[in-house]
Amino acid sequence: MKNILQKTAEESLGKTKVTHKRRCLKIWDNEIKEVIEEKKIAYRRQLNIRSIQDKTNYKQLSVKQVKKRFSWEKFVSQMEYDFGKPKETQNSATF
Repeated sequence: MKNILQKTAEESLGKTKVTHKRRCLKIWDNEIKEVIEEKKIAYRRQLNIRSIQDKTNYKQLSVKQVKKRFSWEKFVSQMEYDFGKPKETQNSATF
């Protein structure tokens, strides 16, 4: 029954491929990389030990990672904006 419904729905509606785009920063510095590694270790520790201290530590590192990524993204976008805008000539005299 389930297969018949799926096949009928696919024939009448079509089939699409769902892709999930992850918004991740492709370029980052070593500081962000270290924070990500610390967060991964804290996550594994929090899963194994399940203490309140470990959970709090993991949450703090998660917030720290988000802040670092946001500040780096802001820096990169500002740099792209600065290099992308047209340069003004300093000695532009009209004759």
